Amino acid sequence: QDLLTSPKKDGLTESAHLDLLAASLSIRMAELSRAPNFDPSYVSRIRLGKRQPADAPAFAQGVGRFVTRRFASCAARAELAEILNLPVEALAEDDACAGALTAWLLGKET
Repeated sequence: QDLLTSPKKDGLTESAHLDLLAASLSIRMAELSRAPNFDPSYVSRIRLGKRQPADAPAFAQGVGRFVTRRFASCAARAELAEILNLPVEALAEDDACAGALTAWLLGKET
């Protein structure tokens, strides 16, 4: 099981990771939901832990790609690196950044 489909892992739930990401980067759920084409209320329910994504890998990938595009500056990547507990160099390339975010949302080691 991965983080987006298991109730808890290391004390965090998928909603906690999504909430941490959204709160730390001031991402509005309506904005986040447009990119992967999810309903804003669906994303909010996932963030609040009231719902699990039907396709966790696709959801995490959509969020990862959105955040990567939206936060492309050096300062933003440094903030992401701190959240993900990774060196900023690991997030320099867009594909690596999106992959690291996806893995983090799924509770997998990067």
